[in-house]
Amino acid sequence: MRVSFSDTEKRILELWYSSKVYGGHWGDNFFAIPEEEILINKIKNNDEVEIDSIYKRILKYWSEESNDTPEEEELRKKIENL
Repeated sequence: MRVSFSDTEKRILELWYSSKVYGGHWGDNFFAIPEEEILINKIKNNDEVEIDSIYKRILKYWSEESNDTPEEEELRKKIENL
């Protein structure tokens, strides 16, 4: 499924990504599976991104970092509906 993200959504995804990857999600503070790095770069550099089941799981994982702002809640709903 091809999905587009607004600039605000991209900023939120980058925050979630940074928090998960650099916040110590495997204990070393600098571990990312290749798919995470590929996905965040696609999101940053493209208007639309092809989201497969692996990318959807990654987005859901990142969304655990949500602070439950209205914008984040809308993005979480969008991810859930993929």
